[in-house]
Amino acid sequence: MSETNIWQAVKQTTNAGDYAKTVSLLRMLAENGDARAQYHLARCYEYGKGIVKNYEEAHKWYKKSAAQGNAESQKWIDNLYEGDDAKTLYNRGLRHEKGEDVTQDYVQAAFWYEKAAQKGHAGAQYNLGILYKDGRGVSQDYQKACEWYQKAAAQGDVWAQNAIGLLYEQGHGVPLDYSMAYEWYKKSALQGFVEAQYNLGSLYEKGKGVSQNYGKAREWYEKAAAQNDTWAQNSLGLIYEKGYGVPQDGSKAFAWYEKAARQGYAPAQYNLACCYLIGTGVVEDEARAVFWFTESAMQGNDLAQYSIGKMYEHGLGVPQDKSKAREWLEMSAARGNEDAQNALHNL
Repeated sequence: MSETNIWQAVKQTTNAGDYAKTVSLLRMLAENGDARAQYHLARCYEYGKGIVKNYEEAHKWYKKSAAQGNAESQKWIDNLYEGDDAKTLYNRGLRHEKGEDVTQDYVQAAFWYEKAAQKGHAGAQYNLGILYKDGRGVSQDYQKACEWYQKAAAQGDVWAQNAIGLLYEQGHGVPLDYSMAYEWYKKSALQGFVEAQYNLGSLYEKGKGVSQNYGKAREWYEKAAAQNDTWAQNSLGLIYEKGYGVPQDGSKAFAWYEKAARQGYAPAQYNLACCYLIGTGVVEDEARAVFWFTESAMQGNDLAQYSIGKMYEHGLGVPQDKSKAREWLEMSAARGNEDAQNALHNL
């Protein structure tokens, strides 16, 4: 059937009220790139004529048509969602980002988040910032990420406040500025946001953006650790193991490492293994050291891979096995561990 004949059939089925057939005919033309058909197909989706109403599909076809210069389609894109509330628009974005009941599509997620963000939805503003930071559905742009974070942060969004702190700490889209990172982390941390509490503790521990203060670092780590933050629990273990601002206490170090390790945090699993290996806060137990080194190594921790390789090389806690030793050392070396690279030459 020629294009002219299809359009005649479209007119006939529309006049007869057979909208399902109209949609089928329009789709034939639209999929072949006919901008006018794409526009009319979009309208069918928008109003539920001959097909189930679907704003996402309507937008898709309006967009295809507009890309070919169809002015009517562009006008409908601009006006289509003005009546929808911000929460509805945000939820559409979330569905597309997560792939809930629709195909995962970051471009669509960004579109819906921006619609909601423009109506002042803080969650959408933050999520849109994340998409810009990661370059998903949009070109990566740290400055735009920061702009959207700022809008959400101005509404008290703790996630956005923490995210701005990270940008300043890393110098992404803004000048590297630990003092600004500190201020933003503090805004979020004071509202109880666990990641910000950890980040604030880390700045105090390192003396970045604020005078080094192990006591303050411990205080914020403890707040985060009370919310089961594994990074904070591991950091508390290190503070007690090394005696940073507190008397050295192997038992407390072991206890904090164990809390984080049992939640699957690889660095803590490595540290716990070291405690078992050398008897920090616990009776030496090479077999338990092997267990925790292995748990950490399986998650790609190169230090643990190196350590388990050496355990197999010397038969510590496991039967001596040069083949397995080489296997683990090669894994570690591939991740850039120089000790593993040197050990392989001598194995």
